[in-house]
Amino acid sequence: MTTRTRTSLVIALALVVSAVFGAVSSVAAADKSGKSREIMVTSLENQDPLVAGKTIRFTAQVQSDDPKNPTKTVKDVNDAIVYAFFTKGKESRQVSLVFSKKGLYEGEIKLPKPGTWKVNVMALAAAGDANSRGVGTMETTWEVKKAGLSPWMIGLIGVGVLILVLLIAYAVIRIRKNKPSGSRKPKGSATAAGKQKRKKPRKR
Repeated sequence: MTTRTRTSLVIALALVVSAVFGAVSSVAAADKSGKSREIMVTSLENQDPLVAGKTIRFTAQVQSDDPKNPTKTVKDVNDAIVYAFFTKGKESRQVSLVFSKKGLYEGEIKLPKPGTWKVNVMALAAAGDANSRGVGTMETTWEVKKAGLSPWMIGLIGVGVLILVLLIAYAVIRIRKNKPSGSRKPKGSATAAGKQKRKKPRKR
């Protein structure tokens, strides 16, 4: 079974579960004069840079809206079931988000490859929730970058290069100082030797 098929099955199963939850919620809502509200995912934000191979923390906002009163303020949903699906070609990842506060759900993911990842967030109304129903979804893309050197690593490499240059310069100066100077011939020695060579033998 391919990863894409598994993802499709998970989504299909979630929709079936949602339908059951929706039926329960609708029955409960009918007893309360139809006050049920449609659940929806209103935002998706990442707290870390989108870099391949590194942990990316993110949050999704889940709220509910009354279709009969669209101008009415939306309400936070604090008991939803929230999933995030990440796909890129044959690669796929699934994350279950946990409730944080005021309709915010947190999750984290490590994506193995850089490039464009398709992100689907799905929120399901919890069973027995008479105030919310249905399935809320959001679809977007993440542009994930290739992992590079961090600023502190770049700084460390720069310091290492500087130390190496200073050591080389110091070694060159030491070699020049310790190099023996060339021997000098005493003054006039060459002239005297030349005169001796030029002396003519005396005639007897």
